[in-house]
Amino acid sequence: MIDDLVWTFPGTAAIKYELKDRVLGNGGKEFWALDLYTGKVKQSIAKSDVWPGGHHHRCYRNKATEHFAICGRRGLEFVDLTGGEDNVINWWVRGICQYGIMPCNGMVYVPPDPCQCFSTIKVDGLLALVADSSLDGRTASEESPLCKGPAYREYVGVRVEDDGRSEDWPTYRHDMARSGSSVSAVPSQLEQKWESDLGGTLSSVVVAQDRVLVSAVDQHTVHCLDAATGKPLWKFTAGGPVDAPPTVSDGLAVFGSRDGRVYALNAADGRLVWSYRAGPCDRRIVGDGRLESVWPIHGSVLVLDGVVYFAAGRSSFLDGGIHLYGLEAHTGEKRYETLVESVPIDGNNSGALPDILVSDGTTIHMRRLSFDKQLRKGGGGRQGAFSAPTGFLEDEWGHRLTWRLGRASGNLLVFDDHYIYGAQSRYTGWKKNKKNWPPTHTGHFHQKYSRYKPEWFPIGNRLFAQKQNAAKEARRKGDATGGDRQWDMDRPIQVRAMVLAGDTLFTAGWPDAVTVLDQAAPDATEQELQTPRLWAIAAEDGKTIAEYELDALPVFDGAAAAYGRLFMTMQDGKVICFGE
Repeated sequence: MIDDLVWTFPGTAAIKYELKDRVLGNGGKEFWALDLYTGKVKQSIAKSDVWPGGHHHRCYRNKATEHFAICGRRGLEFVDLTGGEDNVINWWVRGICQYGIMPCNGMVYVPPDPCQCFSTIKVDGLLALVADSSLDGRTASEESPLCKGPAYREYVGVRVEDDGRSEDWPTYRHDMARSGSSVSAVPSQLEQKWESDLGGTLSSVVVAQDRVLVSAVDQHTVHCLDAATGKPLWKFTAGGPVDAPPTVSDGLAVFGSRDGRVYALNAADGRLVWSYRAGPCDRRIVGDGRLESVWPIHGSVLVLDGVVYFAAGRSSFLDGGIHLYGLEAHTGEKRYETLVESVPIDGNNSGALPDILVSDGTTIHMRRLSFDKQLRKGGGGRQGAFSAPTGFLEDEWGHRLTWRLGRASGNLLVFDDHYIYGAQSRYTGWKKNKKNWPPTHTGHFHQKYSRYKPEWFPIGNRLFAQKQNAAKEARRKGDATGGDRQWDMDRPIQVRAMVLAGDTLFTAGWPDAVTVLDQAAPDATEQELQTPRLWAIAAEDGKTIAEYELDALPVFDGAAAAYGRLFMTMQDGKVICFGE
């Protein structure tokens, strides 16, 4: 009820309303405003004018303010109840089941949701949204976005020969294609060589120029360690969280930060060469309890032909969109820029989210979008490109969508020129026997009701090796299914990190509780059942070569292979190194 009017929302069934001697039927196709005291229809709005078609309503109730009905079909639809044209249909934000959203304090509060629909454009998290853009009423900053550091002069006009080696791991997931594989062969028989306790939440690692670089994400700090000993060499603190490790190229360590800047350091000593503010102004909001830019940047940047490429922003629908840049690596001078911006209109699910960039050396990919080296849209298409629909850094198993490369998909993928190796989670349900439940599911609620509804949980991974040219070869053979698996087998493990090092596939995670319970001794403790493990697996046939216990779980996708050694970041804040 708003101002003595009773508003009805269109439903799926026909609504008949009796008014004196005639019956009105809206068939669920109109909003009606009825007079509170007489029941007369005072106003109507056609559903087709304000709601997108072709979709069911979301699983939460509509809400309203004095001016708008806030509906939940595609995402949030703002229906102007004054009969004006301030209707807004968007696809990129939605509420949580049952509760939905809450309009209050001039904002819309949006809890985290579990939906997978439109995951390529949907903004996740606990959000407080306003109608205005951060650019409203603001002009672009007159201050130069480029800040020159103490080591800047050493790089201007000087070509620093990259002293990287083929056995380096110089960027996130080894290379610009994000393959997760290295030619550096790591022996399967390993022992721990060193560990460095940095504390906090760590990113994955890069290894180059005999150094290990890793970010302590919440401490805003990049650490540099000696690759042979783990001894700290230097550290650098940025103005915001750094969620992925730097890219090392031409003597520089370059990375982005959620403060909206990209930093280039001298990789040898950590001195600042330059930093660059990517957003149109230095505007901050509170994110995860910290001040960060409206246009944050992922830690890992793409360096291609001496140009640093990265994306700054949260969504193409928010605050002027996503800014993509190409900066001269040595000087920080801007060479290319493009803007990805979307307007919420009916039928528009063509928005975009930022991510770590991927490249084949010619085309640059950001999730489902492609660009050429001058950041012109299109860039030759996405055929065969490696993609992570919910983002490469999304580590929540229940929220992630599987990574994809050609016809292969999996929770984790690594690949070389010939094969793709992956781990796909398997799930089970309808478990009625307590023995079949993981130790963390010891309550009786699940047992009692499992006869009436399935309770799903992972029971291990299916590891596989698949040919890189699977689709082409399958078409040539007329095989629509693409029967191209080199090997394919179930393993009672939950893989959280995977690296291909030469002919050995290293996976780390924890044993699957369901399978282990079936095989465990009667007096086995929960800690013994859930001890993290590292496995060495033969890439040729998938056979297990060696298995090791770990003191902690690895950081998601937190492993690298270089110089015949295996480097891992752990959830207890340590960096560890394994060697022969």
